[in-house]
Amino acid sequence: MVDQNFNKQAWDHMVSKFNAEFGPQHDEDVLKSRFFNLRKRFHDMKFLLDQDGFVWDELQQMIIAEDDLWDTYIEEYPHARSYQNRALPNFNDLFLIFGNSYTSNHEHCLFDSVDANDSYPEVNIVDEEEEQFFSDNSDQAIIEWTNQMDDYYVDLMLEQVRRGNKIGSTFTDHAWAWMVASFNKTFELTCDRDLLESRFFSIKKEYKDAQHMLVLRSLQMIVYAEAESSIENVVSALQSVPDMDDELFLEACKLLEDERKAKVFVTMDVTTRKRWLSKKLCG
Repeated sequence: MVDQNFNKQAWDHMVSKFNAEFGPQHDEDVLKSRFFNLRKRFHDMKFLLDQDGFVWDELQQMIIAEDDLWDTYIEEYPHARSYQNRALPNFNDLFLIFGNSYTSNHEHCLFDSVDANDSYPEVNIVDEEEEQFFSDNSDQAIIEWTNQMDDYYVDLMLEQVRRGNKIGSTFTDHAWAWMVASFNKTFELTCDRDLLESRFFSIKKEYKDAQHMLVLRSLQMIVYAEAESSIENVVSALQSVPDMDDELFLEACKLLEDERKAKVFVTMDVTTRKRWLSKKLCG
């Protein structure tokens, strides 16, 4: 590896081994796309770990921080959500590939500070080859998702769930490789794992938002039903009072708009209700 890139022979070797493992549909462009995205992920993570309060948990293999720190950071940089509560077991491997040095002292030495001139999220790691690659393969970064694509993608994920390839809130590396290959073959694209993962988190958020709306709607219906029931009970209680003319009935309705008075009124027997109304309206 020279200057954080591989020569032609290395790429050919990796493509050959990858295709032997996952099938012949992965060419050099597919692996290069993943290479550049992994490099960006590494620098994103490295920058995130330089922020106060964000640390690497070696046991869980993920970046951890207090919830309020995540909320504040994600509000400013929404794409950082993909690193929250997500196991990233290959980070140390990425450090060997993309980092300048390596040490096992993760907490203090593994994450060197990003250059002071860097700015997030546009970390300056794009070289001429990468720029040229993405200009020649623009469909890898931009894709117009259709309902058909979403339906197919959901079916792929369900299949992996049935096969037991979902761990926690995400899928195994082998499952992602299989889904990427199947998706690209079906729609004749060259998407990589990052793109499908990004869509995964978007669908997940849409699902949670929909759940939240359903809960709110259910609560609103319960409150509305209770209010309707309460009104019906009050009207029924008023109608049970003998000798109620229209004028007195309307005055009583106005009086019983007070929820506390209405509850007291409904619990009374018919005789008591009449005396109580006479006292309140005429007294």
